[in-house]
Amino acid sequence: MKVFHNSKLLVLSEEKANLQDDFLGVCVKDSDELKRFVNRWLSLDEYRDVMVYGYDLRKLIDDFKSMFTFVEAAGGVVRNNEGKVLFIRRWDMWDLPKGKMEKGETPEQTAIREVKEETGIKSLKIIEKLAESYHIYYDEPPCYLKRSHWYAMETNKTEMLTPQLEEEITDVVWLDKKECKKAFSETYRTLRDVLMEKVCDF
Repeated sequence: MKVFHNSKLLVLSEEKANLQDDFLGVCVKDSDELKRFVNRWLSLDEYRDVMVYGYDLRKLIDDFKSMFTFVEAAGGVVRNNEGKVLFIRRWDMWDLPKGKMEKGETPEQTAIREVKEETGIKSLKIIEKLAESYHIYYDEPPCYLKRSHWYAMETNKTEMLTPQLEEEITDVVWLDKKECKKAFSETYRTLRDVLMEKVCDF
């Protein structure tokens, strides 16, 4: 399981795998050690990417999740007839449309609704599920762990793009392959690591 916090990555693993040079391996024996380390990792900017291991992976993941308020979200990677990808601009960062699931929704329904609301596009079709991503964020209080479900979508209509200003979205644009790669280089690491290769290599 891979979890992002700002520009840092934490990987939960049952055993120490082949670590990249820039990873720190951390062995924990129980949930108390896990919680102490994770809290320290979250609070210190200088911590590197880490791989945490030491006991049963299912239990390790459950213990990790218990530290946070869990949130489900979904979003879309939308392509038009020209093969361009839809990006939004929020808080002066490139991003992809997504949002929290509402009660009774499936991830697919959330993804369609959020893309429509944030971009103004009404004609959307889900092609396949691309990936899931996890990231940690704060909203005092508490601390949240968000799982985002990402879907490939297409639209065959030319519609006026309308940024959802109340969600701090200032622009909605179609980007070609070259522009798409540049946007991913200027967005959140979560999106870059999880989606860039799937989205831009077309």
